[in-house]
Amino acid sequence: MTWFWLAIISIISVSLASVLQRKLMKREESDPVSYSIVFQFILTVLTGAFALIKGFHPPILQGYIVNYILAGVLWGGMSLLSFKALQTIGAGEMTIITSSSVMITIIVSVLFLGEIFGYTKILGTVLILGAIILLYGKKKFHWTNGIIFAFGAAICTGFALANDAYILKGGYDAISYVPIICFLPGIFIMLIQPRAILNIPKMIHPSVMKNMALFSGFYALQAITYYIALERGANAGQLSTMTKSSIILTVIFAAILLKERNDLGKKILSAIFATIAVLLLR
Repeated sequence: MTWFWLAIISIISVSLASVLQRKLMKREESDPVSYSIVFQFILTVLTGAFALIKGFHPPILQGYIVNYILAGVLWGGMSLLSFKALQTIGAGEMTIITSSSVMITIIVSVLFLGEIFGYTKILGTVLILGAIILLYGKKKFHWTNGIIFAFGAAICTGFALANDAYILKGGYDAISYVPIICFLPGIFIMLIQPRAILNIPKMIHPSVMKNMALFSGFYALQAITYYIALERGANAGQLSTMTKSSIILTVIFAAILLKERNDLGKKILSAIFATIAVLLLR
């Protein structure tokens, strides 16, 4: 299979995973903390198995211990906040709001990694804000818990991606890094919410485990196909550009599979703005 088709699989996988996550959290009895823990460890097993097959390399700790702790805290916060957000807002809105994470990544990269912020990135920032205003502009905007959690997840993601870039610039193997940043967040969430472990046995229910397995599997498939595509000759910038189309696809899948069709035209237009913005900001 060529890298192009692997990239297509990656895009579809992450979009379906977002929709399945929303479906999972619509259940009244859903516990976002327990779900986050189980998700992180399932993802660790799936991506870890792939890393072992490809040749796992131990992490480079010297000079990076603080960064690995940050990775666990930031990705753990992202996972927990996204599960909480999806209890009350739709997958389409969640995807559009969290696309603002790229602005955080750029600010941190400019300040701490010495990257340059050009005119195209300024335009991208304006488009991101435009996408959010378009989605909520005609409504009386209320800072609901779901929206606050979504923005919190975006902030965590933005800082986490910049932190990941710093670690990987040190020469560590990206495929080996993925299961580590799946495992550490699970540990972090357990440390701050140890009582959630007691709720995990309640999740042993066929419908819950089916959705959790599918959701985690799609996320794992997204990561695996992305890195195989890189290995098979895809240009990193080109591949990153393609995968941003998942923003639009998530809104469409949410409308079809979850019937989240309120203001569908605005959602799709917002998703297009957000996608263009992310491409400019890459």
